[in-house]
Amino acid sequence: MTSNGQFRMNEKRLITAACLISIATPIACWFIALRWGGLPVLIPFVSDLQLFEPAATLFPLGMTLSALMYVMVIPGLHRNLRYYTNKMGVGGSYLPAVFSTFLFIAAFSSIIASHITWSEAPWIHYVAATGLFFSMLCGVALFEFVRSFGDFQRVNRLRFATITMGMILFLILGVLSLSFNVLPQDIRYNGDLMERPFTMTIAAFIEWLLVADLGLMMLSMRSEFDSIQ
Repeated sequence: MTSNGQFRMNEKRLITAACLISIATPIACWFIALRWGGLPVLIPFVSDLQLFEPAATLFPLGMTLSALMYVMVIPGLHRNLRYYTNKMGVGGSYLPAVFSTFLFIAAFSSIIASHITWSEAPWIHYVAATGLFFSMLCGVALFEFVRSFGDFQRVNRLRFATITMGMILFLILGVLSLSFNVLPQDIRYNGDLMERPFTMTIAAFIEWLLVADLGLMMLSMRSEFDSIQ
């Protein structure tokens, strides 16, 4: 294998590890918080895991590690997207930079949201979480649109499915949050998760699905390192 091929293989392994850590971290922290941390509800918000030790220590560490790994593979994905834009033969040389910016924002937002709990600074936490979901979805959607040249027959099926599902889940979560005032109620029931209304449990479940969906969406990007551009 050439040095370029080995480098891309390492990038593929890196993004695979980042995806697995981003999915495994909240699941492991949920189990730990439920089993040993005193978590009183079965379906908390992902961010609730930051309120119970030792999950409160493990959660930001795992999410920061995965975010840094995502940042490390951005140059490789940027290189591929630049290749696709050149192959299109049309304007759009700025698109790789836009894509990279989206992923940088998503990674930075992930670090902020995992270190600042909603109980400490709710607006900072929720803005960061929204930035994470929105930026990652927009970035990968942009990438796939350019890669497939807008042709549905050429899209990566898993990537398209996770992008579509992610947008639906993000919309549902937004509607629930705005319609039922999830943020004010989160602050109101600070520390008393048992008193939350059922609508917040639904919103929490949707958030878990969204986190898993984004992890699978990013996992679909590993195929970008199979070929050498």
